[in-house]
Amino acid sequence: MSGKKRIFELLFFALVTGITLYVIFHGQDFPALLKGIGKLNFLSLLAAVALGILFVSMEGIMIFHLLHSMKGVSSLRKCICYSFIGFFYSGITPSATGGQPMQLYYMCKDGNSASDSSVVLMTVAAFYKFVLVLIGIGTAVVWGRNIRGYLGTYEIIFWVGLALNTALVLIIVCLMAMPQIMEKAAKHVLDFVFCLHSRVKQKRKEISLPEEEELSRRKYENKKEKVARFIGNYRESASYLRNNKSILFRILVLTFLQRGMVFFVTALIYKGYGLSGNSMFHIMAVQASVYIAVDMLPVPGSQGITEMMYSTVMLPIFGKEYLMPSMIVTRAVNFYILLILSLIVVIGYHFIVDRRGDLCYNKQ
Repeated sequence: MSGKKRIFELLFFALVTGITLYVIFHGQDFPALLKGIGKLNFLSLLAAVALGILFVSMEGIMIFHLLHSMKGVSSLRKCICYSFIGFFYSGITPSATGGQPMQLYYMCKDGNSASDSSVVLMTVAAFYKFVLVLIGIGTAVVWGRNIRGYLGTYEIIFWVGLALNTALVLIIVCLMAMPQIMEKAAKHVLDFVFCLHSRVKQKRKEISLPEEEELSRRKYENKKEKVARFIGNYRESASYLRNNKSILFRILVLTFLQRGMVFFVTALIYKGYGLSGNSMFHIMAVQASVYIAVDMLPVPGSQGITEMMYSTVMLPIFGKEYLMPSMIVTRAVNFYILLILSLIVVIGYHFIVDRRGDLCYNKQ
């Protein structure tokens, strides 16, 4: 990621955060908010924070299992660091697009194969989305009328989010099951870039010497060979996972546990306020609906829309007195605190990791 792009994304994230905080706190009675937050049982708060940290760490555990099944070299500690790195960059980039590229960068930096690392990250992403889709479909089938009642005008966002996540799962599965699609797409992109470069030179009336043209052609062919080698290794890694279904089953179970953790945080906070009348499943289903609705929106950390939906759908559950305090604590636990911890990991890992190595794409 270039320095300018990173600065732009951080500024954009800060802008969205500032707008979100303004909307949340504008016109609010701060003493009343602090008093409401203070009523939360401290043990419930600690348990919620611990669940949030475990939620991010679980991805690292899954990366470790998958990576080491393919002879990866990173320790469990490093794999958990990759998870926090991914959380940070996903949190500050629209539609969480920055997380996996940075995870791949550090995984390769630590000596793991680029093809193996790519398959591992795509598998984790596929199961993450797949489980989210299953939860969404299950919630819609079992609890459809309640979704309509709680979400109200936000219901359409839920269905759009579910559809987008389903489409993304299908795309990832196709890329993993049919790597030849990736190979063809990559070659078409390289052909397009090469032709575009030639046309630009012609328009500028730049004259290339024969040896320069030959050098350019060799670079182009060399890149195509690297892509072919990468796809070959990628195909072997994907085939290995398909033939080891026990590993995939473990990842599926771990992903369900991971998803449940982040939804259970809201239920913990509900019980921490001493409230009653709604079951744990009820609260988790509502929180899952919100999560599915905002997951694919092109906003860093789904800020703003998450808070707006929460203030609407959770009102019947928490009531007016505890709605805002519960929202502040919930978002702090499942996003902002984790983002700060992830930033600390990113900074620490950046200075600790061995910088002498280069990206291992050239090793493929």
